Amino acid sequence: MSWLELRKIIRVGEKSYAVTIPKKWIQSLGLKSGDTVNLILEKNGSICIHPSKEKSKTSIPNKVVVDSSGFNGDILSRTIMGCYVEGYDEVVLVNTKPEFTGVLNALATKLPGIVVLESPSGDITIKIAISENMVDIEEVLTRMIRVLNLMYDYVEDYIEKNDETLAKKVLETDDELDRLYFLGLRLIKRGKGFASLTAPKYQELLDQLLLIRSIEHIGDSLDRSIRILMENDWSKAREYMLKSFAFSRKIISDAITAYINSDIGLTGKLLVRRREFKKMIAEIRTKFQELQGVASELELLSTIAMDISELAVSKYIRNLASSHK
Repeated sequence: MSWLELRKIIRVGEKSYAVTIPKKWIQSLGLKSGDTVNLILEKNGSICIHPSKEKSKTSIPNKVVVDSSGFNGDILSRTIMGCYVEGYDEVVLVNTKPEFTGVLNALATKLPGIVVLESPSGDITIKIAISENMVDIEEVLTRMIRVLNLMYDYVEDYIEKNDETLAKKVLETDDELDRLYFLGLRLIKRGKGFASLTAPKYQELLDQLLLIRSIEHIGDSLDRSIRILMENDWSKAREYMLKSFAFSRKIISDAITAYINSDIGLTGKLLVRRREFKKMIAEIRTKFQELQGVASELELLSTIAMDISELAVSKYIRNLASSHK
């Protein structure tokens, strides 16, 4: 959560000015009179005040109590996932139901770092035993990209060999991608607090949020595609499937590379490749009526690749503007 307060500038002596800081802010950060803070004049005209590294490690208690008496399993699951993403370290569930046990067990495998504890009274405490100092969003992004590549390996192997165990590997790998996605959301929310972010850092975090969301959507699309293939006879479409999924992998990989390297040239090439990809998808729609769902997923993958490409363009422009300041 961010707080905003209006303060007047006060003149102090001949060469300095002062601005008062609300007492509750000082207390929440563990600061006191005489402590040193860093003042940063940003290029965008803003002034940032950062506590020293030692003081900035002080954390605000992060606990929430949830009355689950009116919940079903789905609402409970969504509520806990929301608490996780919002950065809470402890969630206490009161008025729980016996049928929630299965939901909580499933969440424990879906959300990294979750520990479920039950008290004699029947209340349930969920603790998130994960430290933001041990992992950062860059590491999560790198891992998500690797998992996505592994997922594509399994997709292509399944199409080539028609081995159902490989199809199940795709679905399992998508679960891992989901876990990393939720962890990434939590890290972005918890990382350094949006109130203290400089404009460039805020834009970078927003890009990272959109990128991990895009990668998670790609995983979901591959998951759905495999489920469709498992339910249909696609043997006559094998070569089309191999070619189209390999093509989708290439444009997605290039889009991510363009973002990482701020490569504006690569984004231009993606526009040309997308037109070629759309022709390929149209041919699948014409020849294989039973694979319309797969064609729709391929179109979605193409759209996501372009979304990532737009992030790359935005990043390139920001870097270009920054270099001329």
